[in-house]
Amino acid sequence: MYRRSTVFVGVAFGVISLVSLGGCGSRGPAVIVKNEPGPKGSRTDYDSPEEAKYCRMGNMYALAMVRGNWYAAYYLLSSDLKAKTTFDQFVKEREDELAKYGKPKRYSMVESAETDKNLLRGKMVDLAGKVNRLEREVMTAKARAAAGGVPDTVPYDTRLAAVASLITTDVSEIPNRIIVNGVRDRLTLHKLGFLNGALHLLFVDDHGEAKVGYVWTDWPEFMN
Repeated sequence: MYRRSTVFVGVAFGVISLVSLGGCGSRGPAVIVKNEPGPKGSRTDYDSPEEAKYCRMGNMYALAMVRGNWYAAYYLLSSDLKAKTTFDQFVKEREDELAKYGKPKRYSMVESAETDKNLLRGKMVDLAGKVNRLEREVMTAKARAAAGGVPDTVPYDTRLAAVASLITTDVSEIPNRIIVNGVRDRLTLHKLGFLNGALHLLFVDDHGEAKVGYVWTDWPEFMN
């Protein structure tokens, strides 16, 4: 339902995660969307109305997370997710996560949405016809970034798009001797002051309406 994973990264962690989601096929006429919700400087030209919609919804979820507006975030979930977790359970999972990694201060705008049905298969991406090793590696990486964390229980034929946003948290209220993924940080996070995590959303077709069908966040892991 919800998954928290970790990756071994440096400062560019979130940037790499977000860039890897770019590219949705050939470009067509730009679609101008005014009053796009999101940080200052948010993109307003998109390849299609569908991409604009997914980016807008991604920004809405990220903004709700930063503001702690769990009602707004829960509203965006699919009926399947809501059937598996109550609102109270949803809030507890989110707050437990933020208690460990810090309170969100800001988020990066969602600039693109991956809508390639094959790439949305994640680890089960079809590499048929890709005889070039580099092409296979690039496609595998894109598929992993788009839906690598999504389980097979989310039907492939319902998957619509994947987006990601970089979430920056404030760690000032986290104890100095925080344990991140079982590894005690001897330098203390307070010297860093913040953490960057990549929030991933997979949108699915929920009875004809686009909803969030799976959520996962990649947080950095610290070494001793």
